[in-house]
Amino acid sequence: MTEEHRRPRQLLEYGRRPLWKFAHVFFGVVMAWAVIFATLYLGVISSFESDKLAWWAIPLTLLAIGVCMALAWWLRGRQPGFSAGIWIGTGIGLIHAGLCYGPAM
Repeated sequence: MTEEHRRPRQLLEYGRRPLWKFAHVFFGVVMAWAVIFATLYLGVISSFESDKLAWWAIPLTLLAIGVCMALAWWLRGRQPGFSAGIWIGTGIGLIHAGLCYGPAM
């Protein structure tokens, strides 16, 4: 046998633990969506008795979205999976906010 046959196989790019990386992405999605949903929930519940949406609901939701985007940008080099999850969760949160705030306006 040659030397090439005795070498251990090289690991693929995703490393030894693809499930662990999926967990990082999934946790980022859930975390970003939960932060945006919390502000969305506060805004909608505060306007539950009246016909108008609270004036601070949309700026508060935009602030939460900005915080999530800044966190994703800051973590992109050190934890790319978590950063990608935050971007995905922010997109899902934006869709959710649009569906909830659209009829309330």
